[in-house]
Amino acid sequence: MSVHVCFINIPSGNINTIAAGGFSNNNLSVPLGILYLSSYIKKFAPVSRVSLIDYASMLPEFGPKENLYITIKRLAQNSVEGEPDIIGVSMLFTAALPFFKETVRAMREIYPRSLIVVGGNHATARTDRLLDIPEVDLVVRGEGEIALAKIIEAHAACEPKNITGVYSRETLPKERQNWQISQWVDNLDELPMPDWGLIDMESYLNDFTGRRRNLGAAKAKRFSTIMTSRGCPFSCTFCGTHTVHGRRMRYNSIDRVCEEVMQLHRRYGANLIVPEDDFFTGNKKRTTTLLNSLMKLGIPDLEIQFTNGLSVNTLDEDIIDAMIGAGMHVCELAIESGSEYVQREIIKKRVNLTKAREIVRLLRAKNIYSRCFFILGFAGETREQMEETIEYAKSLEADWCAIARACPLPGTEMFDQFVKMGVFQDDDERQFEPDTTRLFDTPEISAHDLNELADRFNIEVNFFNNVNLRLGNWDKVIDLFMEVVLRFPFHIVALHGIAVCHVRKGNHAEAERIFTRVIDLISTDTDARAMWERYHAFMPELEARIRNGQLPHGAT
Repeated sequence: MSVHVCFINIPSGNINTIAAGGFSNNNLSVPLGILYLSSYIKKFAPVSRVSLIDYASMLPEFGPKENLYITIKRLAQNSVEGEPDIIGVSMLFTAALPFFKETVRAMREIYPRSLIVVGGNHATARTDRLLDIPEVDLVVRGEGEIALAKIIEAHAACEPKNITGVYSRETLPKERQNWQISQWVDNLDELPMPDWGLIDMESYLNDFTGRRRNLGAAKAKRFSTIMTSRGCPFSCTFCGTHTVHGRRMRYNSIDRVCEEVMQLHRRYGANLIVPEDDFFTGNKKRTTTLLNSLMKLGIPDLEIQFTNGLSVNTLDEDIIDAMIGAGMHVCELAIESGSEYVQREIIKKRVNLTKAREIVRLLRAKNIYSRCFFILGFAGETREQMEETIEYAKSLEADWCAIARACPLPGTEMFDQFVKMGVFQDDDERQFEPDTTRLFDTPEISAHDLNELADRFNIEVNFFNNVNLRLGNWDKVIDLFMEVVLRFPFHIVALHGIAVCHVRKGNHAEAERIFTRVIDLISTDTDARAMWERYHAFMPELEARIRNGQLPHGAT
């Protein structure tokens, strides 16, 4: 008996926003996990057919004109012919849990005989909670390739089988310490190439709001993600990737990575490659050899970006030069905190903050755009330590600093810390929102104050104190701020900065056009008005125009 397997790619956005039609897409990123699973089972398991319901790429289909549950069912029926034997759902992100629940409920209604199997980071961390959902039959803990192939073999033979790391309600041990992880693929070169044909690659290659940074020439490029390794040896309290891939590093060979990149280029014209590795620079010799090999492939205008954030402590000028040689124009650094105490005692990341400054200076000297990641609101982090991070970021002189609120993901040490503190219950799903909003108070800071602080961090560091404004790099500022405006058309602070740059460049007509647009937004857009009321003191050029009576009727 051959088996029909249908995968489901779940979007990670807020379910209420999705239902309201608030996403034109969901920061599309090629679902590599599903594509590796598909190619693996096609090679090693008795499958007759593999299909996909790619909800993440179909978000424009959702909206207020149709009930979300009805849309989920309609898209499934339009995507799949016949009833799958096995439905495999990828549950990577905890924030996707509400959408996931609606999806498996719909799948059970449409396909009552299908075996519903769930895997991914959230499934590994919350195995028992997922098995409490009546529609879920099996949960795979850890990597899924070998485990799923064995599930398919057992299903085809109609013979139940005990598979390491795979659990049903009946087989899950009561004690968590007895839960096992599925078998890993030790030699990553044994994995077939991702099954890119399973998805509509065009919708992913041309997505302009996904993981890549659309700066300069990157705006016209076709991007795809790859993975060249699995595992991470570090113990950062806020990260749970080790629960799936472990702490031992496993690497693809250089030849395998180069072949994958060449196939992406030949088949799809991809020329912007984004490695999704958790620890790309884990081995300096391999890193530089791989980058030099990518450079020698001869792909025209090849660019590489590291949107997961690079490990500061492993970088040096040799590696950075090799990255530049391979086409890196944007360098993203995972710093997280500007407090030595937080680095050492709270998050256990231990970034060398002095070295981070040196790396940012080196990148600027080499004309490479630097983007640094920071997080506020770790378990036990005081307001003073958060302010220390803000001051560090202000003095860092990076081109951009991305700020997130600490999100307690199940499977992380930080999640357990917050539960122990009593700020939320272990089964309270409110905290599972994405890291753009904090929903719970802690003894150190309220949710409201943390959100306000993070917003202030973003505005002060990236806009009013942007290093390129101080250095007079007007075109660079315009490029940076325009990317913000494309995502958030109401962002009058970004528009104001663009107008100021045009004034400094002598483009007074363009500056006046943008100032007029800002004034109109203040009158007509609620978000723009709120931004004006909070930050108007930092925009003297605009205040002067308003004092001169240019503010439209009704605005204050």
